[in-house]
Amino acid sequence: MLLPNPEITKAKQRHTSYCVGIPVRETCTDGVVPKVHAAVKIPSALRDKLKAELDKMEKDACHQEETLLTQYVNSMVAVPTKDGTLRLCIDPVDLNESIRRPNYPIPKLEASTSNLHGAKYFTKLDLRSRYWLLSLDEESSDLTTFNTIFGRYR
Repeated sequence: MLLPNPEITKAKQRHTSYCVGIPVRETCTDGVVPKVHAAVKIPSALRDKLKAELDKMEKDACHQEETLLTQYVNSMVAVPTKDGTLRLCIDPVDLNESIRRPNYPIPKLEASTSNLHGAKYFTKLDLRSRYWLLSLDEESSDLTTFNTIFGRYR
């Protein structure tokens, strides 16, 4: 039996954010020229689904509409899934080139599996929306602004 995370449960009740923990801060390298991408054309058959998904994400406080000017505006791609919903993906190609990344070594499989010796309980996680669990500080959030036919969001 899985027990709910009290921090996530409180956030859902407040309808503010599913993000938990200390906000992540991203910084860009100096001398890189920011880029603003236009909204990608969306087939008319997917527009209602796209608007519904954006509204749902805004209601869940995953994203919010952006009205101020930001240095980076990324492209957004809407990918239909097998169940008929849309998966929204941003394409931060220019941002990826300029971001400073901390290096985190990925543990080897052997090291991870040896830690499981004697474990009794395991869980299966749905990581479809895993990035929504990372809170970004205000300045970093501006870097993730993306363009849609309905406006800009971050």
